[in-house]
Amino acid sequence: MVQDTITWNQAATACRARNGSLAVIRNSETNSRLLQRAQNLDSNDRAEVSFYWIGGRIQARGDAITWELDVNGAAVGNPFTAYAEDQPSGFGERGCVLMDPSVMGWATEYCELDFELVGYVCEYEPNGSMSNMRTRMSKVLLTFLLTVVLGHAV
Repeated sequence: MVQDTITWNQAATACRARNGSLAVIRNSETNSRLLQRAQNLDSNDRAEVSFYWIGGRIQARGDAITWELDVNGAAVGNPFTAYAEDQPSGFGERGCVLMDPSVMGWATEYCELDFELVGYVCEYEPNGSMSNMRTRMSKVLLTFLLTVVLGHAV
């Protein structure tokens, strides 16, 4: 996770510039761990942001999430969602998905909004291989910890 005042589109570009992509949250275990880590950092006054962009967008009312291409450039078909109550509340330019650790869920917000409380989560392919989900999840969590604690992306 990176703490920076940045729009969703800028976050996606920043992840790609580091040979990654905005994170695709594929299951409840990964989602819970990321949200819990973010919540723990916030409660220990180590987080400078309150929300984190992830790689999903909602293009039109009632649509499912369209995810960023994964780190290999492949389209992602992912049915997992973890919306907070009364979410998603937007679509199109208000349909970019972010994690909200305060409610342990996701929300949608304006894609071009760059308010100072929003960071982002990148994911990277571990050593060019995705042989097991635990390795991928560990890499996402490690990136989150290093960027939040040290204040820069790996």
